[in-house]
Amino acid sequence: MYLKKLGCIIFARSNSKRLNEKVLKEINGIPLILIVYSRVKKIFPKEKIVIATSRNKFDDRLVKICKKNKINFFRGSLDNVYERSIQCCKKFNFDSFMRVCSDRPFFYYELAIKMKKIFVKGKYDIVTNVFPKSYPKGLACEFIKLKTMNNVRKKMLNKSDKEHIINYFYKNNKNFAIRNYKSKLNKNNQNLNLSIDNLRDFKKVHKILEKNSFNTTVSTKTILSYLMRLS
Repeated sequence: MYLKKLGCIIFARSNSKRLNEKVLKEINGIPLILIVYSRVKKIFPKEKIVIATSRNKFDDRLVKICKKNKINFFRGSLDNVYERSIQCCKKFNFDSFMRVCSDRPFFYYELAIKMKKIFVKGKYDIVTNVFPKSYPKGLACEFIKLKTMNNVRKKMLNKSDKEHIINYFYKNNKNFAIRNYKSKLNKNNQNLNLSIDNLRDFKKVHKILEKNSFNTTVSTKTILSYLMRLS
């Protein structure tokens, strides 16, 4: 079954514990959330991209950015991200989606394009590159069918499963059709960190983008090559 209603959900919230409001922090005048969005647009048209955040007041500023830039958004449960995903898909009529976290400014869109081609043919419940992990932190990419999520929706998902929405399927992988992309990158790259968890990470990302003329869609391989020279 060929999947025709595939979209992308970028998950974002403003109350990060280690670096508060990191999705709103700007690099060369551009909020982090828009940097991630610019990379996702390399794969999906804007009408197929949704920023999914919480209903909590602290995410009002994030929603304001979405409205200003005419970006689709969805507001749901803060803690139950699993349910937020399902409700978001229903609202935007997705039968499946690519999951992207908003703290990944160097999202590997070149790889995601290849993964998308495999996933849309409909043979797999999940297409991923983190089962097992072989890519640096911050380059995770996951596609999943809504039907697959709905089938386990009423099971006893624990708190972690509801927050990290695809973990349940990895733990119970024998029950699902999962295709994993293994890294062909230099193994030395695997210990690199391309996500933003703290202020130090943010400053590093700022420096990298500055070295690349603040080109938010600079290739991931270019970034990896630069980081390897620094290490």
